[in-house]
Order: sequence, then C-alpha cells, then structure tokens
Amino acid sequence: MDLNKGKRARGSNFTKEEELLLVRRVSKLQDIIESKVTDKVNNQEKNEAWQKVREYFCASNNTVRSVEQLKTKYENLKAIARKVVAQQRIFITGTGGGPGKVEPLDPVLEAILEIIKGWILYGTVIVK
Repeated sequence: MDLNKGKRARGSNFTKEEELLLVRRVSKLQDIIESKVTDKVNNQEKNEAWQKVREYFCASNNTVRSVEQLKTKYENLKAIARKVVAQQRIFITGTGGGPGKVEPLDPVLEAILEIIKGWILYGTVIVK
C-alpha cells in the first residue's frame, strides 16, 4: 500500500518578497484575472494571464513555481486579507472603552486589498 499516493509535492514557503512580487504582477493583469465572466474566451484569457504572471515571477525570482501554486497562493492571500479587514471592523465597532486595537497592515495585504475592492487603508478608516 502506497502511503504517499494522495499527498502533493511540498515546495518551499513563499517569502514576503515573493508574495509582493506575485501581488504586484497580478495587479497589472487584474482586469482579466479578477473577471467574473467564465466563458471559453475569458477562461482562455485568464489562463494566458496566469501564464504571463508565472513567466514574470520565475524570471524575477530564483524559485520556480507552477501556475497552480501561484493561483493557490494568491487565493490564500485574498482570504487572509478579507479576514484581517473583518477583524479590524470588529475591533472598530467593539465596546469596552479605550483606543481601538487596530494594527498596521502588511504591505502584501494592503496591495491585495487594493486589487480586490479598490480599497486603500489609512489607519482605521477604509476609503473606497
């Protein structure tokens, strides 16, 4: 019985520089990548856009990543950014007195938020 049959290949962790590089490259192609349209032509454009992201990422970095790895990392970063914003909203509207407990955001998360909603975070205020 093969125990490793269902396991995926483990790669090295993304560094903060790699995350920022990925987010900046995706931001240049965000109109295609973040499009909600899923017909054949748009899916082909999305695949080509992700291939461009991969080529740029691999050329700018010494770590080779697949398109699937980059897509998964980008989706995970978006989920983390949404959770952080939701947590900040809870802290802002919370009671208990004293100053709010809002921490400054990581530059990667700020870049992600600019892509997914066009939001720019200034301290505790979200400006759309």
